[in-house]
Amino acid sequence: MGKIISESPLPLGARGFYFGDLFFQVQPDKIVFGSRKPGEPHYTLMLGHYSGIIDLHKTSQGSSGMDRRETIGAIKVDDIQKLANKFASPIIGSLSKLIRPVSIGWLAHRHIGIVKMPYSNDADLNKTLRFGKRKRFTIDGPSFAAQIEIPEYLDSVLDYPDGMFTLVARKRKKFPGIGFLYKVTLPDQGPRLFWVKTRDLYRVMRDLGEHIFSALKQHAVSETAVQEWLEINAGSKSE
Repeated sequence: MGKIISESPLPLGARGFYFGDLFFQVQPDKIVFGSRKPGEPHYTLMLGHYSGIIDLHKTSQGSSGMDRRETIGAIKVDDIQKLANKFASPIIGSLSKLIRPVSIGWLAHRHIGIVKMPYSNDADLNKTLRFGKRKRFTIDGPSFAAQIEIPEYLDSVLDYPDGMFTLVARKRKKFPGIGFLYKVTLPDQGPRLFWVKTRDLYRVMRDLGEHIFSALKQHAVSETAVQEWLEINAGSKSE
């Protein structure tokens, strides 16, 4: 049976976060996410602590006003490890091919600009987060905007802390994002720059997703089995 998450993976012991009308909540035995709007559905990922089955289901409001739960998919915890072993090498191989070394001169020649966003490093991100209800993080709008910077000179990025930056096409009026730049300072070598093209990332994630979802279907647990363990678990809690 899989190991349960006993502590929150989020900073400062937070249990989740708000982002606009969306919420994400981490609990010891499940993860809940969805819309904060009244009447909108939310989703629950059961982590399989009690049953050994990982279950993703959708909860929405029926015509009678009662909650209606619909199982989207389920898989045994033990099968997750098998799938992880199967896809670990292909995933790592595909992602490693996306990362390319890049120079300031190459970016300048192609009129590619750099934007420092609040998520560029942990210190900047922490400045934008505030604790909301139920120990959920919420984004502080003014602080978020204040962390956005566009360096006047591209080589200024070498003076920033290591982290991830957004790359934009300066030839176009709306400056669309075309990829991500990673600055890493290596021992005895100084700062090094790498980039990932957004279009390539989407393509790889789409191809990997198709293979992974196909494998998940082969190991899927029937909705009847999920309902059986839900009833057993509900009965054990009520005792």
